Amino acid sequence: MKREAISTIFQKYVPTSAVDDCVDLIVKYHVAITITRERMTKQGDYRAPHAGHHHRISVNHNLNQYAFLITFIHEIAHLVTFNQHRHKTEAHGAEWKQNFRHLLIPFLHSNIFPDDIKIALVSYIANPAAATCNDLHLYETLLRYDKPSDYVFLKDIPHGAFFILKGYKDVFIRGELLRKNFMCRLLNSQREYKITPLAQVRQVDAQEEKVREVIVEKMETILTL
Repeated sequence: MKREAISTIFQKYVPTSAVDDCVDLIVKYHVAITITRERMTKQGDYRAPHAGHHHRISVNHNLNQYAFLITFIHEIAHLVTFNQHRHKTEAHGAEWKQNFRHLLIPFLHSNIFPDDIKIALVSYIANPAAATCNDLHLYETLLRYDKPSDYVFLKDIPHGAFFILKGYKDVFIRGELLRKNFMCRLLNSQREYKITPLAQVRQVDAQEEKVREVIVEKMETILTL
């Protein structure tokens, strides 16, 4: 893909002032970029050259422009680390952290990020985690720039409230905070799960949800007759 085509695509996903630098990295490392559907378990990934493929990076399409940019840099850091060490380092070990900092700092010296994100990033890059959502301050700051939605943070609903996780249909009950995560119970199986306070959830009325499930179950029965 030509530089102009890559630039046109990236203008839709990252701040305008960051487009040229992102394209420079793509061209420099001959990396294939895929913009993917939303994935609940990850925001992006990197795949090393294999079976005739070049370096490959994917990033979720639904991220806001600042989260998309940070995720892109995160994955480029994996690429650089692979070029230097192949598979001889930990995925998010000291080598990756050093490369991530080296790649991100030039973006921090520009006016690309709003001040609140820049402050959160300066703290984050001291010891970057495997995912931005593991740093609650940075994750919460980035979410301020998402489009408005009906979802709120798990930490902002009351103890004992019924809720649905974004991207899922099952109903949970919010329990006590245990160290960093809430212990929540899945309503239909009573199994317990630890869920981050910054999980995006929609609070629901348990009685309404039970009625809905009964209706769906009956409809499915009718349709199979």
